[in-house]
Amino acid sequence: MGFLNPAFLFGIVAAVIPLLIHLWHRRQVKTVDFSSLMFLILAHKQTARRIHLYNILLLLLRMAIITLIALALSRPLLKNNLFFVGHRAKTSCVIILDNSYSMGYQDISGQRFELARNKATEVLSSLQSGDQSALILMSDIADPVIRKLTPDLDLVRTAIRQAKLTYRGTNIVASVNLAHEILTGADNLNQEIYLITDLAGWKGTTPIPNRSGAKIFILPIGDQVAENAGITSIQASRPLIGTHLPVQIEVEIGNYTNAPLNQTLVQVFFNDLKRRSIQLPAQLETDLSVSFSHQFQTVGSHIGHLQLPMDRLEADNRRYFVFEAYGGIKTLCVTDAPFYLLAALNPSSSAGDQAGLDPSFQTSATISPGAISPSEISTVSVEDWDILLLSDLETFSSNTIQQIQAFLRAGKSLILFAGMDLVKPVQTNQNLRDWLGITLGENVIWNPPTQITLSDPQHVIFDPFEETAFIGDSAPRFFRGLEMSVESTAKVLAQFQNQIPFLVEYRIENGTVLIFNASGKTLTDADLLVTPYFLPLLQQSVLYAKSRQVAMNRQLTVGQPLSIHLRELVDRVEIGPPDGQPSKSIQLDQDRHIAFAGTDQPGIYQIDIYGNEDKQRQFLAVNLDSSESDLRPINLERAGVLLSAHTVDSQEELDQKLNTLRTGREIWGELLVLALALMGIESLVANRNQKG
Repeated sequence: MGFLNPAFLFGIVAAVIPLLIHLWHRRQVKTVDFSSLMFLILAHKQTARRIHLYNILLLLLRMAIITLIALALSRPLLKNNLFFVGHRAKTSCVIILDNSYSMGYQDISGQRFELARNKATEVLSSLQSGDQSALILMSDIADPVIRKLTPDLDLVRTAIRQAKLTYRGTNIVASVNLAHEILTGADNLNQEIYLITDLAGWKGTTPIPNRSGAKIFILPIGDQVAENAGITSIQASRPLIGTHLPVQIEVEIGNYTNAPLNQTLVQVFFNDLKRRSIQLPAQLETDLSVSFSHQFQTVGSHIGHLQLPMDRLEADNRRYFVFEAYGGIKTLCVTDAPFYLLAALNPSSSAGDQAGLDPSFQTSATISPGAISPSEISTVSVEDWDILLLSDLETFSSNTIQQIQAFLRAGKSLILFAGMDLVKPVQTNQNLRDWLGITLGENVIWNPPTQITLSDPQHVIFDPFEETAFIGDSAPRFFRGLEMSVESTAKVLAQFQNQIPFLVEYRIENGTVLIFNASGKTLTDADLLVTPYFLPLLQQSVLYAKSRQVAMNRQLTVGQPLSIHLRELVDRVEIGPPDGQPSKSIQLDQDRHIAFAGTDQPGIYQIDIYGNEDKQRQFLAVNLDSSESDLRPINLERAGVLLSAHTVDSQEELDQKLNTLRTGREIWGELLVLALALMGIESLVANRNQKG
C-alpha cells in the first residue's frame, strides 16, 4: 500500500474525537437504595448493557468513517505485490508526437521535431518489461504508425526514429480521441497518454473529454518565443485574366510574433525564373500587403512562386501560384443580326472609364468571334469553337438541338439570349428543358420599364462592376422579357424586380449554360445593347464560360483533395507530384470524376488529361496552411484544462510523477463508497438506540 497524498494521513488522528466525546459524556453511577424499585434492578441492568453495546458500536462506526475519509484523501495505491514496496504497476501508454510543419522551427538547442523525438524516446525508456505502447503522429490528421498496443518497445523506438515531419497543420482532436480509443481495450490498469508538441496551432480547440480515464501528460517543446514571418496568400486583382492586360498581383505577408522582424524583400519567380524583387520595410512590425503589376503575354497556365529570405522556419517562406490567362477564345455567334454581339466581343477601345465599372477594368482582343446564320449551324465542328452563342432564335431546329448537345457533351459552353417570340413555347421547352435547365413561357411587358438586381453580386461575371452599378438612371432598362422557371439545379444570378430571372447559370454533363432573358440583336426588348454594361457583361460571361471548361480549384492547401469532373472524350488522367517522382495514373469513376488525395507536399502539380488524340496539360498549386505559421503557443495551463491533463515542464518533474503514479491502482473511490455505507449503518444504529 502506498499513498500519493500522505499528508492527509494525519487526518486519522481525528478518529479519536468520537472516543473523547464518548468519554466526556459518561456518567458516574450513584447507588440509591429505594425499596419499591428493588425488583426492577435486574431489568435495568439488562437495558443498560444493551444501550452500552449500541454506544460502543456507534463509537466504532464513527471512528471508522473518519479513518476511511482520511485514507481516501491521502489517495492510497493498491500495489500489485504487497510484499515489495517498490513494485510498479504494468502500464499501457500512447505517445502522440506532433509532426506538423511548425515543429520544423530551429530553436537554439536544435530543431523542435528532433527534440520531440528525443523526448518520446525518453518516455519510452521509462517503461519496463510487460508494459505496452502505441505511437500516433499528429498533424491535422491522426496517423497511427503503431495503432495497437505492443510490448515490443524496440519496435516503437524504431518508429519514433523513422518519423518524419509533414507539411500539414495541427488538429489535436482526432489524435487525442484515437489515443483514448486505443487505450479502451488495454489490459493494464495503469494507462497513460503523452502529447509531445510545441502547442502551436491550437486555436479554436474545445475541451476533449477523457473517455479512457487515462492519465494525460503534455510535454511542451520549445522554451523560447519563436519569431517567424510567412507568405499567407497570393492572388490576382481579377479572377479572370486576359492576355496582354496589366493585372495586379497582391501578396499577404504575416508577422507571427510580437516583435519586428528583419525581412527585407520578396522575390518573384515565374517558371523558375526570377522576375523581380519587392523591397519590404526595414522591420516588419505587423502583417503586410504588397502588390506588383504583371502582364501575361501567352494563353494558358502561368506557374511560379514567391520567396522570402530564409529564417528559423523555412517551410512557409515560399508560396506557389497558378494563374490562368485567357485569350483567343473562339466564340461562334449563331444569329441573323450579329452586329451588337460582334462589337462587344471584339471592341477597339478600353471600357474602363464607362459608367458603372471598376476603373481598373480593361478589355483587349481576348475573344475571337465568328458569326453564322441559324440555317448554317449543321456545318459547325465542335472542335473548332470554344463557345456557342445563340441569339434570338425563332425556333430550335433538330440540327440546333444536336449541336447544343454536342457542345455540352464535349465540355464546351453555351450562351443563349432568349429575346424571341416563340410560336410554340411548350414544344420548344419540351425539346430543351433538360439541356438548358429552364422552362420558357409567354411574353412579359413592363411599363414603365424595369431594371435588374443581382442575386449573387459576388459571382465572377459581375467582377468588373461596382456594387451600385445596376442602380440609378444610367442602369439598363428592360421593356419586355419572357416568363421563365428554372430547374432546382440551376442558379439565378440576376433577376428583374418582379423576380423573373434575367441571368441563369446551368451546369449539365461537363458543360456550362448561361441564359440571358433579353435580346442580343434588337432594342425593342431593352436598351442593354447600347449601354456601357453590355460589353463587360458579355465579355465576362465568355471568359467565365471558358474557365468552366476545366472546372478545378487551382489553389489547394496540403492534404486538400483535388476533384475534377471530366468530359466524355477523356481517356485517362496522370498527375505528376512536385518532387520529380513519376506521374500517377488516376482512375475515373462511372460519373467521369476523379478525386486525388495525394497533395501531401507543397509545390506545383502537373495534370495531364488525355483525350482520343490529344493531351491537355493543367497545373495545380498546393500550399501550406498559413495558420500553422503562427508559432505563438497556447498557454500551457489552458492546454491542460482542455485535455484534463498534467502539464510537465521538465524531465525531473515527469520522473517524479511517474514514480508515484505507476506504483499501483488508486482505491480512494472504493474507500469513499465504504465510508458512505458505514454512515448509513451508523444512522440506522443511532435511530434504534434512541428508540430503545
